[in-house]
Amino acid sequence: MNRGSGTLDVPATGRARAYVVAFAVTAVAVTATLPLQRTLDRFPYLPLLVAAVIVSAWIGGLGPGLAAAGTGAVAAEYLVMGGLHAIGTYPQLLAQLGVFVSVAAIVTSIRRSRIRRSAARRNRLLWELQERVKELTLLHRATSLLHEDKDRETLLRELVGLFPAAWQFPELLEARITVGSLVVSTPRFRATSWAQRAEFPLHGAPPGVLEVAYVEVPPSGTDSPFLLEERSLLDSLASLLTAYFDRAHRIEERLELARAQAFRIEAEAANRAKDAFLATVSHELRRPLTAMLGWTRMLREDTAVDTARGLAVIERSAHIQLRLIEELMDLSRAQTGQLGVSVAPVMLNPILRNVADAAKPAALDRHVEISTMLGDGDTRIGGDGIRLQQIFGNLVGNAIKFTPAGGQVTITLERSGKHAQIVVADTGVGIDPALLPRIFERFWQADPLTSPARQGLGLGLSIARRLVELHGGTIAAHSAGSGSGTRITVTLPLAPEATRQPMLARDQKTSDPP
Repeated sequence: MNRGSGTLDVPATGRARAYVVAFAVTAVAVTATLPLQRTLDRFPYLPLLVAAVIVSAWIGGLGPGLAAAGTGAVAAEYLVMGGLHAIGTYPQLLAQLGVFVSVAAIVTSIRRSRIRRSAARRNRLLWELQERVKELTLLHRATSLLHEDKDRETLLRELVGLFPAAWQFPELLEARITVGSLVVSTPRFRATSWAQRAEFPLHGAPPGVLEVAYVEVPPSGTDSPFLLEERSLLDSLASLLTAYFDRAHRIEERLELARAQAFRIEAEAANRAKDAFLATVSHELRRPLTAMLGWTRMLREDTAVDTARGLAVIERSAHIQLRLIEELMDLSRAQTGQLGVSVAPVMLNPILRNVADAAKPAALDRHVEISTMLGDGDTRIGGDGIRLQQIFGNLVGNAIKFTPAGGQVTITLERSGKHAQIVVADTGVGIDPALLPRIFERFWQADPLTSPARQGLGLGLSIARRLVELHGGTIAAHSAGSGSGTRITVTLPLAPEATRQPMLARDQKTSDPP
């Protein structure tokens, strides 16, 4: 804007063009006056020159308007009256010139007022557009943020930090969100008289509160420094929070339903497992009792029977029943937290040899070869010798049971840092990798279709895992699938003084192939 030049919002090139237009319009007006001279009054050119002045002043402002007025008056006097001597003779010409100047001034004033109003309206629209862009940007960022996978406090803290940028005076605005006992705010928030608040409902809890406040007097000429659009923005943010917490509530309900269904399925599976376990217990306890009762009756009747064989069957059946009862007692102790170990320095090598020797008869019956790879020296750990023999006896017994004739079971002992690692591997039927996490569960047994020779209560591996954990160790199973065999790895911590002793592994056969 250039107030000193008499024009408003007209650049230099535009002003020059305005003067050219003014002279052209004036020339047209004067030229149009010439044919009318003989038919009209002495001063007929006044209406045409007034129109020229109006057009020039409206297009170019006061300067071009005055130029059109002066040029038109002089040119018309010269052309119409035959010279400039009439200017002093006819005062009406001076009056007409004054009229032209007044018309130019009035039109210029109207033009300037219109331009100012247009500029003010344009600036207002631009400002409102900027405010709407700020608000829409905040709503977009808030919507995106509320769909991110973050914990609630972090999400609300990031959200409240977005608020100030969308208000008129962001450097003075602070915000706070209250959800139950969780209160998240910008660093300088405090309650002042220049504040707005909005509530949003929460399921089963008091409504949440969203607050914004100017912490200092905002530079506003009205009673309220907040725009109506900012009130709507606050309500929109409250609606977003309502949708967010409603969605979170629905997700939590679905998760609760899924958990309840999972618990129900798990409980049903546990009930089925217990029912199967009771049926298995009844069957497994009845079978050795039936054998003992049958051979006892035949021995009492003194029929032609092999007495030695009968006594061997009775003894073997008694041992089977004793093992079943011990497993049941161990299960009861594990459930009540009374299953314990007596920790003392023990050597793993002789324990593993004893396990292999004890399993030799069962291996010979199934035509399975047992081999060991133990160290030359003794591997000392802190543990319970009886429980350790029980652990590895269960593992080796399972390996023999699931290995077909002609297969092999290998017991390996080696050191790994400060731990002893015992691996019981077989070349048996293997296990589906998807079922590996379940083999240490109570009552779980392999599918009878893939393991028709299955016996026992399905407690051995579960008890073995608990006993390994009581020794401070870990147990894991590995198998590539059906027909690829299984590896059970037990890791136990070495005794402190044993960690410095080297150990070499060697292969030792405890039985010959059948």
